[in-house]
Amino acid sequence: FFFSFSAMAEVSRSLGDVVGFDYIHPIAERIRFFFEGEGAQVCAENEDPNRIRWMIPKEWHIPLSHLLIFFAIAVSMCLIEPLFARLVSRPLARYLNLLEIDRKRFTESIWQLCFYGPAWIFESLIVYNSPWFYHTYLVWEPPFPRQVMSEQIFWLYALQIGWYAHCSFYHLFVDSRKADFYPMLIHHVTALALLLSAFASGYYRCGVLCLYCMDISDIILHIGKPLRLIENVRPLPDITLFVFYISLLGSWLGFRLYLFTAKVLYASLIQSVHYGGWINSDNWVFFNLLLLIILVLQLYWFYLIILSGYKYIRFGEEFDDERDRHNKKKGKRKQK
Repeated sequence: FFFSFSAMAEVSRSLGDVVGFDYIHPIAERIRFFFEGEGAQVCAENEDPNRIRWMIPKEWHIPLSHLLIFFAIAVSMCLIEPLFARLVSRPLARYLNLLEIDRKRFTESIWQLCFYGPAWIFESLIVYNSPWFYHTYLVWEPPFPRQVMSEQIFWLYALQIGWYAHCSFYHLFVDSRKADFYPMLIHHVTALALLLSAFASGYYRCGVLCLYCMDISDIILHIGKPLRLIENVRPLPDITLFVFYISLLGSWLGFRLYLFTAKVLYASLIQSVHYGGWINSDNWVFFNLLLLIILVLQLYWFYLIILSGYKYIRFGEEFDDERDRHNKKKGKRKQK
């Protein structure tokens, strides 16, 4: 697994060197000067960004003990989810007298809310106390990629890797298939590849920023969706679902599109090259390709959110997840 990823990264570096020195670095410099001024910070070791190799590469390696921890967390989540559904979310769905067709969606959302809520709080505590959140060029400060990983960040990665391994398994074999089955599968595989490769290669700070920008929207999504299902049997004020829709729209636009671009992609695409020099930008093509895949998927789902609001305004349709709306129509056709 890691041999294939490291081989791809090496190929991407060889190809990138052709244009990196003469084109990518000067472009990154001009972009940083435009946004940060000509005093944009560069690495103290970066006297000649095209010739001085100050970075000591790190072999892509995860100790067996860590892999066992990731595997144990993934297996534990796969075992805990059905137990949680049986003891908590299904009884709650019955208590709320939800429609039978909505109960599986309800249990899935409650389970995801119980993960993403604490996870984002944990991520916030890490980034708000880290100078590289406010000055993202410090993501690459020496001794990158051999910066010491704190215990908190280790366990954040362990939980997230276990979570995405669990989600990938459930997405393939357990969860009901939605209209975006394949985009979601691409997302899970890409996220898992990013987490594992960032952990193994020392790019972990950029990964933490990425998680912080992404997870808050899942909290809002999985609060709003159960409320939408409750509204099927117990009418709620229109303002309730509207507030959650606007909150989801704002969080997606603010965190997953703007902040992800400003904090993660800007640091990875631009600051990494100018701060340390192209000669020290190992794996630049590899990691940025994966990050751009994540961005394209976020734009696709943002389109679905906009589409739901448009249908509500234009045709008076209920606020709903467009993926679930597709599944309900498909189910009605089968019943006929």
